[in-house]
Amino acid sequence: LDLPLVSSRDYIIKIVDESVWKDGTGYIKVSWTAANDKDALVPLKKDIVRVRINDGYWLLEPRENGKKTFATYYVYTSPGGSIPNWIANKANDIAVPKVFHAIKEAVAAERKKAGK
Repeated sequence: LDLPLVSSRDYIIKIVDESVWKDGTGYIKVSWTAANDKDALVPLKKDIVRVRINDGYWLLEPRENGKKTFATYYVYTSPGGSIPNWIANKANDIAVPKVFHAIKEAVAAERKKAGK
């Protein structure tokens, strides 16, 4: 993460597919957690702060017989270093809605390409 006004950040995460999906029913869930035991694989770099708290998931659930999808995004993180948590929380207040907006635009573009 290359951030303005503060040191850059990096993190190592372990991703797990926890989906339960069969015959068009269930849900898709991908979770992640900080993999703080993997520093040997990705060594710390000078002037970069390693984020040690980064847990979350995406959960996608069908609604209205598959015509809509209910999406849940959860993240629990701390930026580390000297950034106060209230500043990180404010950044998330801005960034998370942008993620959902970008997804909505990508889906609309794919539907347009498919002629739907």
